[in-house]
Amino acid sequence: MLKLNNISKSFSQPTGNTLHLFSDVSFIIENKVKLALLGPNGCGKTTLLRLIAGEIQQDNGTIFIENIDLINIPVYKRSKYIGYVNQDSYRSLASDLTVGEILSIASKKKEPLKLKMPCPRKAISEINILSPTLSKFLSERTRIPTCYLSGGQRQLLAIAIAVLCNPKIILLDEHTASLDEKYKKEVDYLFNKIALTNDTAILCATHDRKWAQTFADQYALFKDNKIILSKTL
Repeated sequence: MLKLNNISKSFSQPTGNTLHLFSDVSFIIENKVKLALLGPNGCGKTTLLRLIAGEIQQDNGTIFIENIDLINIPVYKRSKYIGYVNQDSYRSLASDLTVGEILSIASKKKEPLKLKMPCPRKAISEINILSPTLSKFLSERTRIPTCYLSGGQRQLLAIAIAVLCNPKIILLDEHTASLDEKYKKEVDYLFNKIALTNDTAILCATHDRKWAQTFADQYALFKDNKIILSKTL
């Protein structure tokens, strides 16, 4: 369960003015729920996801995952609870590491750091339970440095990292924009399965209202510095 209490966020602009994105946002997302964040460019969809992930801090308010207060938990520790796929997957992937090395590290994100590099087989096996198609894609590329992957291939790797270790919350920011139709369908299948079987809540920022209607259970509509939750569009 994800709980936001009175979240506000503003940014100072070079002109000296203040941009107020949203204020006093409060809502609860239960386990298994898929919530689509909808609104125009610049309304704060990505900012809200980054606040939950810990990449930036809110001006006011608190964020809880179940009974865990995230306010003083840095971004790298929040990865124990949160899987995050942002729009630009290169931001979250070390380009000098191979696909196998990145998967190996991600498979241990709930464990203490050790000098010995773990094996990627555990990660690929875990993903295979959720998506044999994605598992096959990864297993064929374990020795390839991520800098040689295409944009869509990097996004698939970022999605795999996000779902490892059964996160309580998954945050998706236009996560299928660089994928072809085959993998868009596979990724939808993957996240539907995770929501149902792993008791995971999923928040996805999107401009595609038609897709949101087929995927999401609830909607968060950004309007006039507020966020309105609805079960219909």
